[in-house]
Amino acid sequence: MLWMRIFQEVVRRGSISEASRTLGYTQSAVSRHIAALEAEYGVRLLERGPSGVEPTPSGIRLLQHADAVLAHDALLRRELDGLQRGSSVT
Repeated sequence: MLWMRIFQEVVRRGSISEASRTLGYTQSAVSRHIAALEAEYGVRLLERGPSGVEPTPSGIRLLQHADAVLAHDALLRRELDGLQRGSSVT
């Protein structure tokens, strides 16, 4: 799920360099990550310009998917934490 978090941050910040600072990764690592995603899916996910990046229609769809999956993951983690806490109480 790391790729989803990285992609989310790049789109939200509108900048690979801003996302890399926020996430604590190098700019080149984040750029390579985005390039690998584009290669894996065979589509351009971001339009790069002088003022930053903008998601393409494919990028917007990927962001929607990432948002949904990460929200579901957060809910699952809370539920599992609740089960763990409940099962450890004697």
